[in-house]
Amino acid sequence: MGRHRKGNGKRRQALGITEVQRSCVACRVKRTATELLRFVRGPEGLLGLDLAKSMPGRGAWLCPKPGCLKHGLQKGAFARALGGAIVSTHESLIEEVQTILVDACKSRLGLAFRAGQLVAGREKVFTGVNENEVKLVICSHDLSERTLRDVSGALLKYPQVPVFVGVDQLATGAAIGRGVTGVLGVSGRDFTGPLTTILSTLNEWMGWSHLSEIKSDLLGTSAPVMGASEPSQIGDVSPQRSV
Repeated sequence: MGRHRKGNGKRRQALGITEVQRSCVACRVKRTATELLRFVRGPEGLLGLDLAKSMPGRGAWLCPKPGCLKHGLQKGAFARALGGAIVSTHESLIEEVQTILVDACKSRLGLAFRAGQLVAGREKVFTGVNENEVKLVICSHDLSERTLRDVSGALLKYPQVPVFVGVDQLATGAAIGRGVTGVLGVSGRDFTGPLTTILSTLNEWMGWSHLSEIKSDLLGTSAPVMGASEPSQIGDVSPQRSV
């Protein structure tokens, strides 16, 4: 018989918690299942990322942070949670998780584009935000700092539109069948939610905090007018550079 405790649903509702929470096996911090990664153990002791969080059997939940992964492996937290020895290495898992998250992000971008719920290019994104059509903005992580500041500043007066860092410009363009592309806008509920979830996880895993830092720096200043920058400075053709 399972360990379901009668009344847990009502208790979560009373506390304002609408989603089941899990504890990270490494740091023990409680977060919603959506915010955490789920790992399962293969028959040979290999850890695998269950991105859909639907594989049968035991699962170990982890904050999307390489530091938690390393700590969990070193302290035997995964072995205890999954009931068996783990042979996977920290280095191999870091690369594997990053690849899975990036591929998932690119897949969702491609689906959104083919469904007509994604626009590419800074001017089109700004127009979509102004017309209340774009609900989510994505900036490639290798855009120039100037472009990131321009986009962040322009969106300060639209706090209801979240802005995330995404995969590099080449990968972004390839995902939607274009050339180098660095600024995207997503409309419609079908893809805004799933992309927000995967981008939140990817941003935390990669440690991409530069947009948040830029936004904090810009707060209290006048936001530039949408699309007022020079046409030659459109972000999706900026030279590639690691930020």
